[in-house]
Amino acid sequence: MVVEVNDGPTDASAHIGLLMLLWPNWVAAPAHGVAGHSMGGVLAVRWAAAQIERARAVVIFGATLYRNRGEADAHITGMGRMQALLAGDRPLPRAACAWMCRHRTAASWIAVAYRPDLPVPVARFGVKHTWDTYTGALNGLVRATGWYDSLTVLTQSRGPRHPHRWSRRHRAGTRARRGAREFPPEHHLLDG
Repeated sequence: MVVEVNDGPTDASAHIGLLMLLWPNWVAAPAHGVAGHSMGGVLAVRWAAAQIERARAVVIFGATLYRNRGEADAHITGMGRMQALLAGDRPLPRAACAWMCRHRTAASWIAVAYRPDLPVPVARFGVKHTWDTYTGALNGLVRATGWYDSLTVLTQSRGPRHPHRWSRRHRAGTRARRGAREFPPEHHLLDG
C-alpha cells in the first residue's frame, strides 16, 4: 500500500499516527516487535514508548539519535561531500528538492544510479517528498530530542522487553558508546 501525504504536520506524532492508520490491526494485535533504521529507528523508539503495551521488542540500527540540533547538524555536515551539500535546510538542498519535485521520474532513476545498494523501489521512492515533508521530518525526527524521553520510558518499563544494541563498530561509535553508558546492558532486556 502506498499512501502519499503532502499536507499537514510531519513531526514524530504525525508519523506515529500514520503508522497506526496504515496498520489498524495493531490496535487489537498482541504485543510484537518493531524495528527501524535511520529515521525509522527514531520512529520505532517513539512508537514503542507511545504503545508500550504493544511493544515486545525494539531493534534499532543506524538511528539518528542526536542530543540536540547542533549535534544533528554537525553530523549532517560531516557526511560525504554530496550528502552534506544536499542535506539540511539551506538554499542548495531546497533548490535540489524543488528540481526533484518538477522532475520526479528523472530524480527517481538518478536515485537508483546513485544508490545501487538499495532495492530499486526503495531508491525511487526516496525522492518522492516535498520540501515541507522533508524539513518537517528533518526537524521533527532527526533534530528533535523526543527519542531520549521515549528510550527512558522503555528502559524504565517493567512490561515490554525491548533489546537495543549499541554497536561499537558502528560508524557513529562515539554515540553508540555514550548510549551504552546511559542505557547499560542490564537494561537491554527487561522482564516481561
